[in-house]
Amino acid sequence: MKITNEIAKIITFNDLCDEDNVKIVEEGNWEQDGKCQYKTTIFQYDSKFFSLTVSREGSPFTYWYYEWEDSDTFDCTEVEKVEVKSWKWIQKKKKWIQKKKKWIQKKK
Repeated sequence: MKITNEIAKIITFNDLCDEDNVKIVEEGNWEQDGKCQYKTTIFQYDSKFFSLTVSREGSPFTYWYYEWEDSDTFDCTEVEKVEVKSWKWIQKKKKWIQKKKKWIQKKK
């Protein structure tokens, strides 16, 4: 879906009005990547969910140059939320017992 620069600004800065037909679902933080920063926002329009990623360059002390200064429209990707299971290796807990006022590792 394509959106205009003005709508991209409104979504990026979460500056929505009650009459807007857009709802912010998840708002990311600005992530640093070298000289650039990126921010991804998930929003709902009608009954569909979309992802909007915007980049900017510059400095908070001078000026931010936003991606929307180069084009008239933005591409948004339709997305869906899914459950993802992951596995992680952790250290096994050791069992300890107290024997004659000393703590020792329990043998199997």
